[in-house]
Amino acid sequence: MAGKNPFFSIEPRKEHIFGIDLKKLKDYAKRLAKGGTLVIISGEHGAGKSAVSMKLESELPKSIKKIKLLCSLNLKKELKSLKAKKKTVVFIEKFFICLSLKENDIRTIVNDVADMIHSGLSFVITAPPPLAASIPYMSNRLNNVLVFDIPPLSLGDTKKMVSLRLNEVRRKKSDKIEPFTENEILQVWRNANGNPKMILLLCASLYDAKGSS
Repeated sequence: MAGKNPFFSIEPRKEHIFGIDLKKLKDYAKRLAKGGTLVIISGEHGAGKSAVSMKLESELPKSIKKIKLLCSLNLKKELKSLKAKKKTVVFIEKFFICLSLKENDIRTIVNDVADMIHSGLSFVITAPPPLAASIPYMSNRLNNVLVFDIPPLSLGDTKKMVSLRLNEVRRKKSDKIEPFTENEILQVWRNANGNPKMILLLCASLYDAKGSS
C-alpha cells in the first residue's frame, strides 16, 4: 500500500461531484448568466457546498464576470463597493459567518443583494439548511430565488469517491475500493451519514491504520 494518504486532503474537487442533479445545476447556471437571479446552495457542513459552487462557476459562460466574496464583518462595505453591472455573478461563500452580525446588519446585506439583483447582477450564496431556508424571507424585495439542496451521498457514490481518491496513489487505476472491505466502507458511510467530508476523514484514519498494521 502506498505511503501517501489520499484521504488526507478534504479540499473540494470540482471534478468529483457525486449525488447531485447536474442537469439542474446546468439549468441554474443558464439562469444566473441571464442576470437577476439568486441561487442558494444549501447543505450541511462538509456536504460539498464549495465543490458544487465551483462546479456551478465552471458551467457559466466565459463572458460572465465572476466575483468571489467571503462572508465577513466587511461584507457590507464590499457589496457597496461593487461597481459591476450585468453579466456578473457574485459568489458569497460561508454565509453562516454572517450569523455573528446583528440581525439588522444581516437584513441590510440581504436587502443590498436584492437591490443588486434587481439591477441585473446574479448571486450565488452557500449556507447551511436553516439559514438557506430563511434568506428568502429576510427581504421582501427578493425574487427569482433558486435553492439547490445537496443530498447526502449514497453508498454507491461513496464507493466511487473512495476509489477515485485511491486512484491518486495507486499505480493502476481501478474502480475497486481495496485495501478497504465492503463492510468497512458500509460502516464509514453509515457513521458519516453520507457526509463527504466526514467520509474522507474516517477513510483517512482507516487508511493509516491499515498502513501501520
